[in-house]
Amino acid sequence: LTIIPTETVKTECLIHLNDYNIYEAISEEEYLRLQCLQREAIYKASLHYKNPKLWPNNPSDRYLYFLPKIHKQPSEWRTNIHPKMRPIISDTNSLTNALSQFLLKKLQSIERSISSAVTSSICVKSNIDSVNTQNCAFRNLKFCVSDIESLFTNIPHESLIQIINTYLIGDDDRILF
Repeated sequence: LTIIPTETVKTECLIHLNDYNIYEAISEEEYLRLQCLQREAIYKASLHYKNPKLWPNNPSDRYLYFLPKIHKQPSEWRTNIHPKMRPIISDTNSLTNALSQFLLKKLQSIERSISSAVTSSICVKSNIDSVNTQNCAFRNLKFCVSDIESLFTNIPHESLIQIINTYLIGDDDRILF
């Protein structure tokens, strides 16, 4: 169990929030404009999928919080005291929560149809174990595991949506965004 003092967490959160290479402050007007675009997308999706439950009742605002990356070695921390923090945006009961849950089910069915998809470290271990029990032709096989920083935020959204749409079957299942 790692205990991190409250002041350390507050300091680290401020370091994150003041990093203008990652976070950009937007005006109230821009925030409202983006919220309006989200509402339009949800409305279109609820009409397209004939699912009024995609429209939220009394949505709450999202909020940002940080969790310490206590699994990192001290040499990977900013100092020996301050661990790096993982930013988390809570979407629970937010404007887009119902739509996100709906699309998640659709995307999970696509993921299950792709034989090379790896969903967890347990899946990777199972794959390695199955190769190890096979014949000696695999003894010289080497595995490489990597971690890509900010993978999902660096994928161009337009391209991602096009790729997802190619896996969805039939025009009725197309994502409208």
